[in-house]
Order: sequence, then structure tokens, then C-alpha cells
Amino acid sequence: MKRRLKGLGSGLVKAVAYAATVVSLASAAHAAEIRYWDFVDPAQDNPRGRAIKQDIAEFQALNPGITVKVEVFPWHQLSSQLMQAAAAGRTPDVVRVLGWNVPDHVAAQSIASMNEFTDKMPESYRNDFVTSWGANVYDGNKVAIPLELRSAVLYYRKDLLDKVGRPIPKSIDEMIATGKLLSALPNTQGLVMGLSRSGDAVAFIEPFMSYLWAAGGDLVDKDGKPTFNSEAGVKVVKKIKEMIDSGAMSRASLGYGYDEVYSGIRSGTNAMSLLGSHRLVTAREAGKFGNNLLASPLPGFTADKAAPAHVFGWQLVIGKDSKHKAEAWKFIEYMTSTKAQVRRAGLTGELPTRKSAYDDPFFKTPEAQEIRDWLTFMASDTARSPHYPRGFAEMSQLIADAVQQVVVSNADPKQALDKAAERYSALRK
Repeated sequence: MKRRLKGLGSGLVKAVAYAATVVSLASAAHAAEIRYWDFVDPAQDNPRGRAIKQDIAEFQALNPGITVKVEVFPWHQLSSQLMQAAAAGRTPDVVRVLGWNVPDHVAAQSIASMNEFTDKMPESYRNDFVTSWGANVYDGNKVAIPLELRSAVLYYRKDLLDKVGRPIPKSIDEMIATGKLLSALPNTQGLVMGLSRSGDAVAFIEPFMSYLWAAGGDLVDKDGKPTFNSEAGVKVVKKIKEMIDSGAMSRASLGYGYDEVYSGIRSGTNAMSLLGSHRLVTAREAGKFGNNLLASPLPGFTADKAAPAHVFGWQLVIGKDSKHKAEAWKFIEYMTSTKAQVRRAGLTGELPTRKSAYDDPFFKTPEAQEIRDWLTFMASDTARSPHYPRGFAEMSQLIADAVQQVVVSNADPKQALDKAAERYSALRK
């Protein structure tokens, strides 16, 4: 389960009927039209919307024979919609898929091998990715290219911390103590962690994995057998319960998924939140918080050691039914190019997946300091980019259910986790 980030160079320091929006960015007929599924809407005037709009406009200018048709879905439905489209023989050409969903799509044969294209790329291209090239190779087939990187972090309102006279929390206990003080402020939730199973329990599992590692545990062993029901898992679950029992975190968190946590950050309701680093720039702009909305590494069990970074992100894959695989590959190659990643970093704060991107002059500017800080955190010795097991989303939901039982019904943490492990093992058979 453990795979360290390696090879960082010296430049280092996100069924069709449910689509919410369909945007065609072409102005004339072209030889090939590729369908691209994403959750980011290029028609939206926000950092990520503006970035993808620029990406597609430039790609089409460089490739006048190709039109990109963007079909926008809710982020947590992209994977399930791809599964349904594959069953119907109607997959799009390119899809944005979370890294932990890739093994399930390999098993379902819903995505295509990229070998006919990647085998022609020089070794320097393969070695230019921050994460291991073999991370998305199954039975010798390269099936996904990483688009961006992120990790769960602690969002905090600096102005509210100043109001209660507290520094940035460095340990979980400090975070709980500060959360209690912040919760006493009017219309404020002191600490928020999404504990719902909604959206594949992503809001929950992102920080949970970091804290499980910090406690010395892991989700599964080398054979894929669940191990989250260990003493380490019990320790983390007890801390989560303490967050709520102490008053640092409202019981409302039990119903929060990713979007609810983000909404609270953006509206200014949440004083501190645990969420992926990639949403910081967009939330800051939406809430007009300026430098009052900041983020730091997840506090650890002791103040001298942050919880390990859980490094993950969105991947680009080719649908198995694509009739334009060569054009789809060109689009993926462009979207993950150094130039495109540097531009997106400047607009959205998302971390590039290419080492060469960090050699760009932009990363030496004061504007890029925040990204450099995240890179340092995600490239530390304790950072991990895990090899996800099949059924990861189901496992995440089962663990979230166990935490709910502990918090709501005072279930024994060990027994609740054991039951979740049994259910997950039954799913794997």
C-alpha cells in the first residue's frame, strides 16, 4: 500500500443524459470531434473554468483538425457514468477519473490501453512525472496519465484564529482546542471534516488516510486484505469522535460530503476545515477572503510532526469505445504538457504532475510561493501516493459508516471497524 514519491528533480522544492452542461468550443466543422468528460465547466467564470477554457482554445488552435466537445458531469458521478457508458458501448473519448477509480475501470474494461502512443514516447517523458510511471500500468498496459496533484490539508481563517488568539494548530489536540474556541463565535463552525458516505466518502477518506498513516497503520496489506481495523485505525476513529464530543466539530459534519465542506469554506462559515489543497484558490476568490483564507499541512498526533501527505489526483483516460484514440491521445498529451500545467498552476493553484513544469520561471516568483510550499509538503519523506485496491470507494464508504456508528450510537470503535473490514472482504470475493 505504501509507495513513496520518488525521482523529484532539482527543479522541484478532476447515461450521458445526466450531463449538466454540454459546451462545444469549436467554431467550424473539423475532421474529428472528441468528446471530453469533466466536472469543470469552461463556461463558468471561476479559476478552474477559465483555465480549462484556455486549455481547449489553445489545443484547438494548435490542432485545427480536432474539435473538443466538453460534457460536464458532477465530479462524483464521472466514474459511475463512465461505467454505464462502457456497458452501453458509448464511452467518450477522454474522461477525467480520480486515481483510486482507475483499478475498477481496468477490471470493468471501460478504458483503453495507451501503449500504442506511450511506447513511442522517449524515456525522458516517462521519467518526467512526479509520481511513478508504473502507477497506472496494469498487465503491461498504461491506462491513465496524471493531470494534477493534491493532498488533504487544514484550511483556516487567519482572521478568526486571530480573534480567538490562537496560532495555526500543529497537533490534533491543538486543533481540537482551537476548534472549541472558534465554535463559540457567532455563525461559525470551528472545525469541519466531512463524515458522510456521500460522494464515495471522498471528504472523509482523504484526511482519514493521512491520519491512519500518522498512527502507524494502513488501509490494506500487500495482498489487498483490509488492515484499517488495526489499533491505528481505532486510534484515529477515537480522535474523530473526540472532535465532536468536545464541541470542536459540530454533529452537522456527519451529513457533510465534499461539496458541503467546500460550500462552508467558500461562504466563510467554516473557521477550519479538512479538504483537498486544490480548492483553496477557487474558495479564496469566491469568498473574497484574500490572505485571510489559508491552509497548512494536516496537524499530526504530535506538534513536531504533521500527518503524512496523501498525494493523489485526477487522471485522464481514453474510453474503450473511442473512435478517435489518436486525437484523444493528442489532447491528453497537451493537457498534461508542461506549458498547460504551468498555466493552470498560475490560475488555479493546482500542482503540476510534470517535474519539468517546476523549472518554469513562474515557480520562482512570489506568486508561486504557496505552490512551492505544497510541493515541499507533498514531496517530503513521509508523503505517500498509494496503490489503491479495487473497490476503494466502497471501502471508504464502509469506514465512514463505521465512524458514524461510533459517533451516533457509541459503538465500540474496534467492533465497528472489524465489521467494516468483514464487509469489504466479502465484496472482494
